[in-house]
Amino acid sequence: MSSIQSQIILWDSSEKVSIRVPKNKTILFWNQFTSEHNIFSIPDLIDKDSDYLRAKYLKWIYKLGKTKVDSKTFIEVFKLRKNFSAWWMSLVAEKSNFAKSTYIDEIIRLILLDKLIKKNSVSKIIIYSSNQKLIDVLKKYSKRKKIIFKSIKLKYLKSKSSKNFFKNLFYYLPHSLRALIWLMYKSFYSLPLRKVGIEEWNRNNKGNIFVSYLFNMKGSDCKKFLNSSYWGYLPEKLFNNAKRTSWIHLFVKDKFIKNPSEAANLIN
Repeated sequence: MSSIQSQIILWDSSEKVSIRVPKNKTILFWNQFTSEHNIFSIPDLIDKDSDYLRAKYLKWIYKLGKTKVDSKTFIEVFKLRKNFSAWWMSLVAEKSNFAKSTYIDEIIRLILLDKLIKKNSVSKIIIYSSNQKLIDVLKKYSKRKKIIFKSIKLKYLKSKSSKNFFKNLFYYLPHSLRALIWLMYKSFYSLPLRKVGIEEWNRNNKGNIFVSYLFNMKGSDCKKFLNSSYWGYLPEKLFNNAKRTSWIHLFVKDKFIKNPSEAANLIN
């Protein structure tokens, strides 16, 4: 594969490339892997440089927590008690890119792109994308780095379902109103789990307390809980070694437990 040219084209689409690429430009797939000649894949380059990117991202998050606001770091601002800060419970510090903070993957791609631009002295960026946020970020980045920038907005086929309509309407509302609606929704949605297992919890000796997600329970021993698809045979080993345990399960919707009512029946 040839080297990256000083002018790059970012292709952010699952569709086949529909443009002619001149010899003085290099095309990079933003989200896709590829085996095509003279086309680079950002995901593939991430796999090859994963150690560097991981260290770079973790260092950035660490420095973010140490950033000062009115003479106090974020960690100190969110301090709840001695040796404990709510910062460590935030989504930023949790770094869950597979579920809660999917934007992390985008940040990793941007970190890699920054490295490629510096290494290859890139002077021009052309992006084909329907992601306006990504376009805006790269536009600001290019302006700061004095790089020529051009964007071509691709059409994004939105679903016309009623579910998508109400979701878009929800995100259009002010944050305070969205927070209130979400709190009311979660309160009503979780009603079947109210007080489930509380009497038994208060009655029994707690022993070692485990807090776990209530998912991936297919094939688990749900009554005695001596084995679990998630925990394996750890519960049974603890039981055989006379180690008393108590389990707090946090309901998470999956294919096996589809709603709070099914979760309540399983616990009971």
